[in-house]
Amino acid sequence: MRISFFIVISILLLASCKKERHDLSLNKIPYTGNELRIDGYYYSNRVFTDYAGIAVFYRDGTCINVFSRIESLDTTKFIENEILLNGSLMSSFMNTPSHIGVFTINKESIEFETWEAGRDIITFSNYGKILNDTTFSITKQVNNDNSKSDILNLIYKFKQYSSKPDSTNNFIK
Repeated sequence: MRISFFIVISILLLASCKKERHDLSLNKIPYTGNELRIDGYYYSNRVFTDYAGIAVFYRDGTCINVFSRIESLDTTKFIENEILLNGSLMSSFMNTPSHIGVFTINKESIEFETWEAGRDIITFSNYGKILNDTTFSITKQVNNDNSKSDILNLIYKFKQYSSKPDSTNNFIK
């Protein structure tokens, strides 16, 4: 009986622990430019052979940015079937918040900032250069919680895709 009581109290305490959500430093600004195509998604070269970055940009200025283990030789097919069409996964991104944020483009520069859920919900900023309307590079990522900076060399390529997940969420106004 004591063990059951302890388990119930522990569950209630854990459930009541609220994660601190850090604010985004970028403001949401509708994207009206043509520097990058946004009628699909972008995927990066594979990192450590198994992982790739996936970025989805929306006209309203929001974005999704996630790294995922790619468990197939066909990167784009895996991204579409296992990530973008996975309703529960996309819903968890929009309801946590996790892997969603905002982006800004200024001529040849791109910056996007997204939340990442962990002990707290912190933000990461990614900085890069637009190479053409279907390719950009990310050269730096900053953990905005501790200011740790990583130098990256990721090249993102565009894939047209008409079934992009909805960008609607309760966190970005």
